Amino acid sequence: MSGISILVLNKNQITKVWVYRGLFPFVWLLAARVNSLCNGMKKIALEMRVFGYKGTSQLDLDSFLLFVDHAHLRAKLFHVPILPAYLIAVIVLASFILLILFQTSTLTIHPTNLNDLKKSGMN
Repeated sequence: MSGISILVLNKNQITKVWVYRGLFPFVWLLAARVNSLCNGMKKIALEMRVFGYKGTSQLDLDSFLLFVDHAHLRAKLFHVPILPAYLIAVIVLASFILLILFQTSTLTIHPTNLNDLKKSGMN
């Protein structure tokens, strides 16, 4: 929660804060990718066990399947497993909430007055 508050609510314009804001979503996407690859590896191991490889003993296939099944490659941030489905659900929910807040005029975007910019010397 502190990461989200620093990302959204902080008015600080230091370069380090902007770097953090840029890297924050990237960490979540990498964690989702790790979990997705782990699920894919388990699926491939199960298919390999069912169809097998020529010249490979059943014992080797079983031991590989057990190894993959017990490998815990779950990326968690703040003890919450990060799965692609969770990220998509959060993005969709946030977009609906923002849409409702903008339509009810709870949130508004104030356009910058061009005359004020010209007076301050900015173009």
